[in-house]
Amino acid sequence: TIVPLGPGRITAPPATLSYSQPTSTAYFAPEVARSFRSGTATLAVRPIPAALQGALAAGPTARNIHLAWRGPVAPVRAGAPAIVSLVMTGEGNLTLWPTPPVTWPGGARVYPEPTLEKPASVDGLISGEKEFRFTIVADSAGVFTLPAVHYPYFDPVTVKVETADAPA
Repeated sequence: TIVPLGPGRITAPPATLSYSQPTSTAYFAPEVARSFRSGTATLAVRPIPAALQGALAAGPTARNIHLAWRGPVAPVRAGAPAIVSLVMTGEGNLTLWPTPPVTWPGGARVYPEPTLEKPASVDGLISGEKEFRFTIVADSAGVFTLPAVHYPYFDPVTVKVETADAPA
């Protein structure tokens, strides 16, 4: 696995495969040593185009990301903790997807919980679901609206910055 950190050329040295092959099917048959050597391989890493540098800083590299809120099924009481989740599904390395920026409204205390990942492989591509969980404790009775969330990410297939949205 090669992870280039900048533009330039990366040269992989030749690979060598050595093995011995028996000359007959007899148990103590002499063996012939064989060896094969590949050529060198060169990987030319191009710089990120200037038009995309800001886009890549906007978020992770992924494809077809969807966001949705999942809340508790039972009614929530003031002062009692409730767990809500912001669920992200799509294609890409789930582990590298950072927590979406959430601007919480007043009227509740919010505590982040451990994140759950459910990776899957579809046609050889990594995909799945990442669940960002939060414990919410409402300060008083009333309606607490989960905020709208906008999550920019870079789609390498369309070569554009896309945005996944979870409505309020």
